[in-house]
Amino acid sequence: YALTNKYGYISDDHNTDTEECDSVDSSSQATVNSAQPKRKRDPYIFCQLDAEEDTQRHNKLVHFYEELGCHTKPNARIRYLNNNDGETYRKVPMQMLVGSSLRDLPSADVNNTTNKRCALSTLVGNSGGFLPVQLLESNGQRVHMPVDGAHRTYNWVVQDEGCDGISFRTTQGVHLRVEPDGKVVMNRLKVESQESFKLRRVPDCDGSETDLEMTHSDEVRRKELWTLQSSHGSFLGIENHALSCSSYPTFWQVDDDTLSLACTQDTPRRRQHYRQTWLRQSVSFVRAMREKHLKFQCKQIGVWEALQLAKDIPSDPFGMNNDNSVPSLRTKLFRTAEEFRRVGHPDWVQLVALIHDLGRIINIFETGSRYGGYDWTLLTSSRVVGCAPPTCVVFPEYRYLDPDRHHEMYNSPLGMYEANTGMENLLLNWTGPEYMYYLLKENCVSIPEDGLVMLRLFQLRAWHTHNEYNHLANDADMVMRPLVADFDQGIRRGKQKSYGLGDLTDNVCKNLWNSHYLNIMEKYDCAGKLRW
Repeated sequence: YALTNKYGYISDDHNTDTEECDSVDSSSQATVNSAQPKRKRDPYIFCQLDAEEDTQRHNKLVHFYEELGCHTKPNARIRYLNNNDGETYRKVPMQMLVGSSLRDLPSADVNNTTNKRCALSTLVGNSGGFLPVQLLESNGQRVHMPVDGAHRTYNWVVQDEGCDGISFRTTQGVHLRVEPDGKVVMNRLKVESQESFKLRRVPDCDGSETDLEMTHSDEVRRKELWTLQSSHGSFLGIENHALSCSSYPTFWQVDDDTLSLACTQDTPRRRQHYRQTWLRQSVSFVRAMREKHLKFQCKQIGVWEALQLAKDIPSDPFGMNNDNSVPSLRTKLFRTAEEFRRVGHPDWVQLVALIHDLGRIINIFETGSRYGGYDWTLLTSSRVVGCAPPTCVVFPEYRYLDPDRHHEMYNSPLGMYEANTGMENLLLNWTGPEYMYYLLKENCVSIPEDGLVMLRLFQLRAWHTHNEYNHLANDADMVMRPLVADFDQGIRRGKQKSYGLGDLTDNVCKNLWNSHYLNIMEKYDCAGKLRW
């Protein structure tokens, strides 16, 4: 809630772990309620806490909440309760003012992202306030902390430290600390500068009128990214299921329904690209791209020459770490093809894997291929234009940016198509693999038709994985669907195996080409120069 500047409720399911919490006696109980604000734009809410403690431990729980920023309500009426266990409990009403404020940092720039501004956030309206929070991996699992050689999970409280940012502490009161070497430890009961983090929001908007509408979209705000920067300048993230720090930004997403922070593999560059994809990829845009690029008048080069050009293109256009751990596009393509070869796929599938992302080189000899910074050649998930998008599309929070959303013909499941018309008759959004599909057909290669279909449709995961668009597919498409899904999985495996191993040398690539892939190219009429 507080991180997203949205209204929410502190729920009563953030149970304190009694095995880990020494600050609260096991005989004490706490119930938490929240009053909804009267005005929609009011940036604060009052959190009502009833501290229920047995009379033999007078004020123990009350003092614990006072240390976390709560106060006993003025003129509060303390009630005494008799439970079935024979103990007498007293119920002390307490409260805390919780809110959120953002201020622009004009000079802030998360590693030169495409976002024009970042924002620094204070977690709550008053210094010393707190919220219970879960720290999660991208798969929803709770993060671990190594303690005494073992990995343990903890219940966390995030606390506002005023101008110093925020700090994380366990329900035992032990603070999270980042050491100068980047190691993340827990070893202090009192917060110091090493335990504070600057919380920065990385907004998707760029100030246009459409962005102002987007800023008020609950779904978009929930998916926005945040960074947690330590006092040493490193960024808090997760590695091998445990909290860690790195020199490059790692991003988090906030879920105000569950009061959780989840580390995500998403990046601002990726979000901006998909946002531009929704904004630009319309029926008219795809038709215009086909009209322009399917003339194939840019260049005539062979596949080996294209692979040499790919040597200078990073395989991951959305990554934030600018070190040598990100291989080149050439390395990714060879390793992906080798993965298909290792599994035992036919040689023509290996060929398609080797060239599937070569459409990105169009940027080298056609300077006008990028439209206002939007690079259509990037390999991203596809969708069908000319009909209503399904709910499972990637980044559905941007679907309201679709230029065709108000077109009456394009807003039904069939849209401008007939039922079971076949995938070959659909307009897909214009991407690098879509371009390569038509390039191979234009150059009259003899790759089996199944290979060309795999190349074109493996990005259409809404169809081959989520069973959407079946009403547009024909019988031949349905036979191909599991093969396309398998090809997509192979592409993903090849991409994963490309990271952390460094770039393939020129000699290694040349040996792979001469000893194996050149023969396949010749077999399927791809060895000569191709028209691009």
